[in-house]
Amino acid sequence: LFCALIFGRALCEIVVSLGWFKNSFKWKLIGETNVDVMKHFKSMFIASWLVILCGVMAVAYRGDKCVSIDFTGGEMQTLSYAEKLSVGDITSVSNDTLGEVQASYQKDLATGNEILTVQTETGKGEAAKYPQADLKLVGKESIGASVSSDITKNAVISLLLAFAGILLYVALRFEIGFGVGAVVALVHDILMAIGLYVILGMFGIGSGLFSAPMIAAILMTVGYSINDKIVVFDRIREELPLNPAMSLYDVIRKSINKTFARTILTSVTTFFAALALFVFGTGIIKDFSLIFLLGIITGTFSSIFIASPVFYAWHKGKRKNVEAAQDMEIKHEWEE
Repeated sequence: LFCALIFGRALCEIVVSLGWFKNSFKWKLIGETNVDVMKHFKSMFIASWLVILCGVMAVAYRGDKCVSIDFTGGEMQTLSYAEKLSVGDITSVSNDTLGEVQASYQKDLATGNEILTVQTETGKGEAAKYPQADLKLVGKESIGASVSSDITKNAVISLLLAFAGILLYVALRFEIGFGVGAVVALVHDILMAIGLYVILGMFGIGSGLFSAPMIAAILMTVGYSINDKIVVFDRIREELPLNPAMSLYDVIRKSINKTFARTILTSVTTFFAALALFVFGTGIIKDFSLIFLLGIITGTFSSIFIASPVFYAWHKGKRKNVEAAQDMEIKHEWEE
């Protein structure tokens, strides 16, 4: 935050004052757009919720296999090995012996060696025997049922408080219609990011497991997403008095197009920063960055195709309803 507000701005002022980039600001990677986003709202809305439905089905299919011991309780062992075993061989061990088993390979940040993590029910971790692999215990983590219950409860509370706080802030800062649009878009972002994360985990991209740090990743996604939506909402509020004869439909379309370049460029630069963490990170960092990558994609999509159209639908497409809600007095040119 310090770098963004102080250091980054100071660097910009230095290079501008020195005249190093006098002509660079004339360059535009993305020119002014004139896309009728509102026209595609219904089709995009339906398509995105179909993707979310697929994600929900994937989560239901995986069940407890997509949550770590943080939420279910149990034991997690970190093991070194002489012969690498397939995850299928490990998870196919009789449930009578080990109960539910989850396994994955991760790279040790300290040594650079690959290690095996095996998650089992409480008290059953020592039952895993693979003589040919020469497994050796490196570390062990145990979480009881009461602790996992508290983590689950706190995770739900944190998400609900985040949504309530955002709705209250946007409603006070703008008006309730903007708040509803923001919350609907954020719910969309979280559900889609979670669903895609689990689906990718089924194909070996990321672990597909949710642990306590994943809640932090989701909340970070929410923070990123709402910031982008506030920019669009602020533009809509500015354009309303500037275009008194324009319909609400056209005001929203114009506002989205005016902020389109900013939305895309911000998303692309943030995406590459998170992509570096995903490519070069290991363990929880890889999963954390994957959630954020998915959140950037879904957040950008919802800023364009979900948040503002929901706001439009909330006011039934009537400009006068927005002006009444904001207690806005519009003066036309001929009245001045």
